[in-house]
Amino acid sequence: SVLAIVIGAEWCSACPQYIQSVGSQAASLEQQGVLIVWAEVQNNSYGPISSDQSNRYLTRYLGESSPGIRIGDGDTLPQAQTLYNSPLIQSFPSAWVVRRSDMTLIADQNRNGGYALDFGQLAQDNGGGNGIDFGSAPTSCNEERYEPNNSVGEATELTSDADFTGGICSSDRDFYNINVQGTWSLAMTHRHSVGDLDVYVWNTGSNAPLERNGQKVGSDTATDNEFFTHSGPAVVSVHGWEGARAPYRLQLITE
Repeated sequence: SVLAIVIGAEWCSACPQYIQSVGSQAASLEQQGVLIVWAEVQNNSYGPISSDQSNRYLTRYLGESSPGIRIGDGDTLPQAQTLYNSPLIQSFPSAWVVRRSDMTLIADQNRNGGYALDFGQLAQDNGGGNGIDFGSAPTSCNEERYEPNNSVGEATELTSDADFTGGICSSDRDFYNINVQGTWSLAMTHRHSVGDLDVYVWNTGSNAPLERNGQKVGSDTATDNEFFTHSGPAVVSVHGWEGARAPYRLQLITE
């Protein structure tokens, strides 16, 4: 149901431990609907690594029979190092999760504050018929009925039992309060062709998106859907990138 693309480099000192950690779960993840793609992007000399070299390196930590596909960024087409040159890669190790039904990126470890993604949970939430129903994006930009919610003090309570449909129809942000003690995920549906919307966990102290390890916590892909996982009570903000305007739908998923 999902592709878990695990990205590392032969020179990366933190990668072997991460590879072994994910590898120890590989058989179980396969049963949960996760296809792991092990992608190495550079060799010890910081040059492109072939798929054969990548396989030899990964075999040190995974053995011969661990499930998944092993690739080297030196063999990507139309040119080598397509992955390495992607703006999505900001650190190593990295991981992306792609929903196979429509090849949509639904999670990026860098946007998860650098914390490891729960591949099994993401497969359960987004892979099968019993997963998240992202539904169709709203078509008209109407301000949500929860207005005014354009400041932290006016944040709307977001619950998992309601359909929250709204719109960024001006330069204002929309704020929502999530009062969940454990782990939760937030899915936002919108049409990127209408307007590029982003959603972040908000740092109420600095009045700016929360950052971990220099990365904003939330989701700001260039796709129709945004999705990320976080833990504990938080305020989240929806806004249009560079003044973009579009309607959206939010769904809070709790364990």
